[in-house]
Amino acid sequence: MRTRVFAEFEYQTKTQTWSRARRVIAKAEVTAQGDNPRFVVTNLPARGFKEDPDKTRWAAQELYEQFYCARGEMENVLKQQVLDLEADRMSTHYLASNQLRLWLATFAYLLMERVRALGLYGSQLAQATMGSVRLKLLKVAAQVRVSVRRVYVQLSSAYPLQELFGLCHRRLMRLPLWSDQAEGPQPVEKAAREKLPSAAVSIKTPEKRGFHFPGGCFLLWQAHHNFRAQERSRF
Repeated sequence: MRTRVFAEFEYQTKTQTWSRARRVIAKAEVTAQGDNPRFVVTNLPARGFKEDPDKTRWAAQELYEQFYCARGEMENVLKQQVLDLEADRMSTHYLASNQLRLWLATFAYLLMERVRALGLYGSQLAQATMGSVRLKLLKVAAQVRVSVRRVYVQLSSAYPLQELFGLCHRRLMRLPLWSDQAEGPQPVEKAAREKLPSAAVSIKTPEKRGFHFPGGCFLLWQAHHNFRAQERSRF
């Protein structure tokens, strides 16, 4: 449980390093971990601009929660690109190859974001970082059995998130493919959010012999397939 209060005031430095007094948004918050105060200096008017239909748009609480925190979330996304996907890694001495690596990291983030948004919504990993999703959902050992018509991927019964893995897989499999959209593109989010019956983890893939991979790669394969369908539907 936490308590949060917002206030605003005018402030100017005593050493006159600021040319004039400026508007300051103050947040006083107490969480289970202790005090968590924040101060934001802004030049946005408290009563809004003349052309703003909503004059409370830049009020203290709205400015902090909807504008300042959104900017902080953007910084967190960039941090995931760098820390979890190593988008800033320079593998060679050539610009083109390093640029290609950046593109691949960006594409990986798009795939992982779709897996999280469409396959993990409402779950314990719905707000997880890319590193947490990769570690807990994708880096999973699996046993692959190849038959005449199918390839079976068997996860360990000791895997603690097997129900979540199965739920994510079923949601991704329910997304409409390009070949299934005879009447035009359908909203992918609506299809993914349909209620699905619970079932044991049972994964089947197109026949391909010698197809060995970690169990989590199935989720990325399905996300990539539907991501391409979404991109094609735009043209």
